[in-house]
Amino acid sequence: MVARLAAATRAALADPEVKALFDTTGTINWGGVDGPALGLALEAEIPRMRQLIGRMEARPG
Repeated sequence: MVARLAAATRAALADPEVKALFDTTGTINWGGVDGPALGLALEAEIPRMRQLIGRMEARPG
């Protein structure tokens, strides 16, 4: 199951339309990163994002 999901994710991230979307939104394309390396990157990124989101002020609308 994990191998199939990984293969589908790699295929999606290699798609030119997905690449273009990532490029225009400033999103990092992790398509060339293996599972362990991605895990380490997310371990570092998630706390930073929590801190950033925690500083945001909620606004109606």
